[in-house]
This record gives sequence, C-alpha cells and structure tokens, in this order.
Amino acid sequence: MAVKAMSKTAYSVLNKKELDVEQLLALYGNHTIEESVKILSDIPDHIRTLVNLDVQCPSCGVSGAILVSGAKSKITAKTLRQAHFRFVGVKNEDAHKTFCEFSTVDNDLPKQSELIDFQSDRSQETRLIRQVVCKGIEAKVFDQSDIRAMRQWYFDLKTSVSFRVTASASTFSYLYNLLGHHPHDSLAHQPIHAEIPNFNWQHAARAKLTQDKADLVKEAHEVKFGEGRKDAERLAERYKDRDVFDVSALEPFYQKTIQLCMFTGRAFGFKPHKWANYKWGNVPPAMLALCSLLLSVSDWDINIATEKMSIIFGAPEPTSLLHGNVIGLNPFLDYNAWRIVKKVSEIDQRFTIPKDFYIEVKEIENKMRSEHLQWRRSKGLPDKPIEEPSKLFTPSDMTDPF
Repeated sequence: MAVKAMSKTAYSVLNKKELDVEQLLALYGNHTIEESVKILSDIPDHIRTLVNLDVQCPSCGVSGAILVSGAKSKITAKTLRQAHFRFVGVKNEDAHKTFCEFSTVDNDLPKQSELIDFQSDRSQETRLIRQVVCKGIEAKVFDQSDIRAMRQWYFDLKTSVSFRVTASASTFSYLYNLLGHHPHDSLAHQPIHAEIPNFNWQHAARAKLTQDKADLVKEAHEVKFGEGRKDAERLAERYKDRDVFDVSALEPFYQKTIQLCMFTGRAFGFKPHKWANYKWGNVPPAMLALCSLLLSVSDWDINIATEKMSIIFGAPEPTSLLHGNVIGLNPFLDYNAWRIVKKVSEIDQRFTIPKDFYIEVKEIENKMRSEHLQWRRSKGLPDKPIEEPSKLFTPSDMTDPF
C-alpha cells in the first residue's frame, strides 16, 4: 500500500490561518464548504496558482504548495485519497526543511507526521476536529497565533535535540535473546555438576552467560522491548549511523497528551474499548493534534487543559466553520519504537555486544565441557565426557512431590 507524508492542513498567508482544503477554497471563493467539495472534483487553474503562492507548510513554513484533490474509485466509489497539500520545489523535489515531519526526502529522516493512507477516508475525522477547533476559537480558548506557536515549538524542539543511531540489528537480537533465554539460575557452575542426572549443558551455559553479564541483563530489562521491538529494529537498520530526533525530549508532553486524549475520547462519547486503547499510543493523529494544542495553550498543565476542553464542549455550535483546523501533526509517531532505539544505542556504546547470542552460548558450553574433562582427569576418571541424556532420568523409587 502506497503511503506518503502529506499535510491535510496548511497555513494561508492571505487568510492568516491554518486551514484544511475545504476551508481554504471556501474562503478563496467566499462560499460554503459544501461548494468547496464540488470544486475539488475539478479545481480551476487559477485556484491552483493561488494555493502555490499563498500556502505554507504548517510545520517548517516552506512555500510551493500543490493542491491535490480527493479521488474515488470509478468502479466501487471507494475513497482513494483525501484532499491534501504537497510541497515541492521548481524541479518537483521535496521542498520541506530538514526534520520537518512532512519531509519525504530519500526517507533519510524519521517521520513524525501522520502518513496518509490512500485507502482510507478521514474526511469525517477532519470535519469533527474542524468543528471543535472553530468552537474553541469562537470561545476564545485559543486562536490562530496559538496554533502557529505550537507548530513552531515542535519544530524547534526537533531541531535542537538529537542522538546518533549506533545499534545494529544484531545488537537488538542479542539483547532480546539474552532476556528470552535468561534461566534465572543463580547457582554458580562447578565441573562436578555435569555428573548429576539430567544435567543440561545449554541451560548451564546460558545461566553462566547471564551471571557473567548481570549488568547487561539489567540494562536489557530496562529497555522494555514489548510490541515495539520489531519497529525499533526496522528504524535502527534504516537510520544506522545517522543523527535523528531524540523523542525522549517529548516524554513528559507525550504522557500528558495521551491522558488528555483519553479524557477527550470519553467526552466525544467514544466506546470505552476505543479510548482506553489510547493508553497504548493507538490514538488518531487528529486527536493528538487537538489535545497537543490544548495542552500547549495551558502551559502543559493537564488540569487547565481539561477545563478548556470542557469550555469548548459547553460552547454553542460555531457561527462559522472557516476559522481554521489543526490535524495531521503527530509528533509522537513511532514514539515507543524510537525510545527503544535510543536505549539500545546507549547500551551499544557502553558495552561490547557480541554479534551472535547462540555462538557465544556454544563457546561457553564448549569451555565448560573442557573444564569438566579436566576435572574428570584430576579424579582419575575416563576422558569420555558424560553425554546429555535424551530424556529426563528419574529413579524408579522416586516420585515428584510437587
């Protein structure tokens, strides 16, 4: 499925507002949003030219906007894409600045924006947030200058903090296996242990490995891989040895935004299973943008933000739906995966991580077997090592009391 980072809202210098496509066309033509929808089916050249001269990226502020109309399948009538803005240069190259969340240059930098799914129609979501934003502006909870300030704050933060991705795929694999095969055996190995029934060389080797690398095991536990491991590996491989935005700078803001999203989801009347799932980061980007805005104008005080949200929900319907919109910005995209990438990169810089977990375990096992042979020789026993039993041995007169 093809996806591209494109903005569903943009800043109009002429109107001094951040607007979605339908709002912008309505203001250009002094008509209703419903008429804008009709125009999108066949956009006049003079409108495209005006957009190109007037509109700026809502994040990095570059010009050169191209208006892309929505599209539906002629066969199924299914929406293939929502109307949006693209920003390109004179040679049709990506015009966004470095670290802009809408940049598509060579996929070199981590995206922090929503990726538009061309098989999904988000127009209802766009209109819902549009209504709330317009209510908020009329109720004087925030205004367009607040929206611009929020965008600028995110962009400045992203360009001010970064880290170098040093962790390789083998580092992720090693740490994950170190935790997954941790036998939690605190008993120090002795060569004589191999004489007992049911002795398992691999188990003993893994136990010794984790004992010898107790500090590394502790660090690996603190990574908290969870469901983000595969995404983290993908990102680390993609951006190896590159400087990327350090998302840990967003940690306090992320947690508060998630809390407010859950509060807002309940206010919208969403079913509990939907807003409760926000806790794990599964939040619609438009909801994240709205809640980020409210927290931004509340100095990131969640109590003040909930008061402002209550004011908006208690306000009358807006007299105009052309005040502005704020959707598409998702500074928390892949947040957990990037957190893992940074933590693993830090570990990679402090520890020497072997390339292959299983090869290291085998080397330890071979050494333990050799030590066992030496022990047998010292006791005058044959050199032949005791082979690992093919099945557990239990004396006939013993039963498991547990």
